[in-house]
Amino acid sequence: MTGVVKRVYKSFAFIRADDAVDYFVLWSDVEDWLTLLTGDRVVFEPMEPQPERGPRAVQVALLAGGAGR
Repeated sequence: MTGVVKRVYKSFAFIRADDAVDYFVLWSDVEDWLTLLTGDRVVFEPMEPQPERGPRAVQVALLAGGAGR
């Protein structure tokens, strides 16, 4: 899946997928969290099964040439 980083916090972030679903992501699930900024285009996998608390993204990486900087 692909999406855009909507909000970045100290230890987590939220991604808005292209299908308009928001995904929670922990820094431990980001390949290079030091470069993750609000507006970045990313590719990710939805966690399976999804947690009860809501959609979660794993294996998050920046899309080549797709950073919103």
